[in-house]
Amino acid sequence: MPRTLRRAARLAWVLLHRLAPVLPRPTSARLYPAIRRAIEDLGLTYLKFGQFMAMRFDILPPALCQELARLFEAVEPVPFADIHAVIAAELGAAPEHLYDRLDPVPIASASVAQVHVAWTRAGEKVAVKVQRPGIGPIFEADMRLLAAYGGMLDRLGLSSVFSVRETVEEFAQWTRGELDFTQEGHVAERLRREAGPWERFPRIHWDLTSRRVLTSEFIEGPTLGKVLARMEQLGDGPEAEAELRRTFPSLDLSLFSHNLVQSVLHQLFSRGFFHGDPHPGNVIVGLDNQVTFVDFGIFGALHPRQRCVLARQIQRISIGDVDGCYDCVRQQYVAATDRTDWRAFERETKDRLRAWYRASMDPSSSLKARHLGNHSGEIIDAARRHGLRGGSSTLLYWRALYMLDASALKLGAHVDLFAEMALFFRSQGKDTARLPALYGAPDAVIDPARSTARRRIATRLASGATVRDRRVRRLWSDQSRRQRDRAAYHLVLLLVLLGGVFWLLKPLPGAA
Repeated sequence: MPRTLRRAARLAWVLLHRLAPVLPRPTSARLYPAIRRAIEDLGLTYLKFGQFMAMRFDILPPALCQELARLFEAVEPVPFADIHAVIAAELGAAPEHLYDRLDPVPIASASVAQVHVAWTRAGEKVAVKVQRPGIGPIFEADMRLLAAYGGMLDRLGLSSVFSVRETVEEFAQWTRGELDFTQEGHVAERLRREAGPWERFPRIHWDLTSRRVLTSEFIEGPTLGKVLARMEQLGDGPEAEAELRRTFPSLDLSLFSHNLVQSVLHQLFSRGFFHGDPHPGNVIVGLDNQVTFVDFGIFGALHPRQRCVLARQIQRISIGDVDGCYDCVRQQYVAATDRTDWRAFERETKDRLRAWYRASMDPSSSLKARHLGNHSGEIIDAARRHGLRGGSSTLLYWRALYMLDASALKLGAHVDLFAEMALFFRSQGKDTARLPALYGAPDAVIDPARSTARRRIATRLASGATVRDRRVRRLWSDQSRRQRDRAAYHLVLLLVLLGGVFWLLKPLPGAA
């Protein structure tokens, strides 16, 4: 209890220090950075909440999500002596007796752990992820504090949408799983077993792994983040491309971009088990232009019905069926309040879907205009404004697509995400045995007979026979197979962390 009281006192002091100066005039430009700085000051638990809430465009204003996204930046590493002690306590021996060599300087440092390069006794280069010392007790103290706040807010009736205490408990359960590195290792192993030809996942050294230490194969190559940063630094033009090739001699941007998109789509639709945090820092550009994913603390799993709905959404919009696409969007949300205006949401969503389709079919439109993030983000924001909630796995799905979309946008002319999606569904349609009859004639995505407007995409793909499975087609007319997954995932609102000031979520002057 003394630890909990100390954390409560620190929470109160940080909130007073960071928020009091901006509350008299709480515009988004002043308040949102103050919230982000307060979270950084509060440390581990609040950083994890803030990082998760950065993707919750269905709950928070987009401008606040963008500000919270800055929480993903690296944090100061802990001294090597502390890391040495954690390894010894977890693995039963000092690092010098377990590894041939362990570099004391970390190559990455985040809120939960930091990563060091090491070499095994057999001479293999490995990455050693070590949890920061003492974060377990701190996390539990913070969760006791937040559970108490949640119960108080529930009793006051400040949230008519959901139980705040329940959301705190669910978030605590989710985060405890992320703090167990053996779970992360099992996720990596499963993804590795099911990997496609475009991707690679590091092998886990289980004899050097525990709940707080994870040892895995070291993958050579720059992160996608480093490649994108260099591209931004060099700018456009032939000279810039030549310099980029000199910096990364083995890099083939077009091939890597293709592999990245196909890998993520394969995880989402073929497997239904996917990396939930594929931001550029977690993607390594392999020497053979394969895509390597690292850091498996966040992962998602899609039920076959969810994959069916999400795949059909892409299928419907690709042939200009706005009504059918909206029906799929509608199945991803539940009303969070009796005041939800479904008609207004339908009107806004269909307007955005039409704009997306027109841009995708117009050869003169820019890549930025065609990218799905520009349009899907507005649909999710509309859902938030109309009091709708989405399921957790669906939100992780959109998170993965958003990050893919953001990378594709920065890769520029080297990737066309819409065409890559069409290519993916066409390739899957040629081998329906690999799909659990989910998508309902996936070849319709690129079948030009379904819509003359599809000619632009069809001409970009090699011709080939289509597969038409009567049982698969019947799936779309069988309403009993289209049951809606309405298990709303209750996660604590960021503002619970800020002492229950829920009114901060209301639109502010200057908010996006």
